[in-house]
Amino acid sequence: MSSRPALADHLLSLSAPRAAARLMPSVVAARATQDFAVPAAHVRLVDSAATATDFTAAMERLLLRRSTVGFDAEWRPDAQGVRSEPSLLQLAEETGDVWLLDVASTPAPPLAALHSVMASDAVRVLGFGFAADFERCRFPVARRVVDLRDACASASASGTARGLAAELAQHAGLRLDKTEQCSDWQRRPLSAAQIAYAAADAACLHRLDAALDATAARDEREYRAAAADAPSATLAA
Repeated sequence: MSSRPALADHLLSLSAPRAAARLMPSVVAARATQDFAVPAAHVRLVDSAATATDFTAAMERLLLRRSTVGFDAEWRPDAQGVRSEPSLLQLAEETGDVWLLDVASTPAPPLAALHSVMASDAVRVLGFGFAADFERCRFPVARRVVDLRDACASASASGTARGLAAELAQHAGLRLDKTEQCSDWQRRPLSAAQIAYAAADAACLHRLDAALDATAARDEREYRAAAADAPSATLAA
């Protein structure tokens, strides 16, 4: 009889990380072998008047169609009761482009454009633990937010969600490097590692969202198939 780890490995080889995770969650998290990263050509740092104009134009185009974006924010870890303000805001488009707004260097128009995206009924905003980002960023409103942490909790047998890296490994079979998570986000210039991390942290939400949708669709098909095969219940006269 096959061991549980061996069967989990077999399911991973069949591109079925969700099924493998149901059997052995620790195996899936440990053996997610494909690193997730955003190609440098798709990372757009907004830190000047010229790049701010580019971002504003991109957001205006975004608002003209129904779309989905991934959002995240970075700030220096709070220390000794001192609350840190957001230093970097990340927005990942479905096209693969990721915008990194350097808050200290970004003029007002791009921030207003970001607020318009958050307030739009046409834009679906993906987050992970979004409440903390929303509160820290002081957005006036965010209309169509999908918090993938809640979605992961709903899909879990325990009813709780783990961190983003663990959930991405389980559901999508991808490894997310979180080394820079608690780095000094107020230091300038940002390091290449920080920029790569920030872009991946927002862009991977699209992959997690797609993996959760695929799982939900598969579960629905399996449920319908099981219901169709079940004998019809009859009521006694």
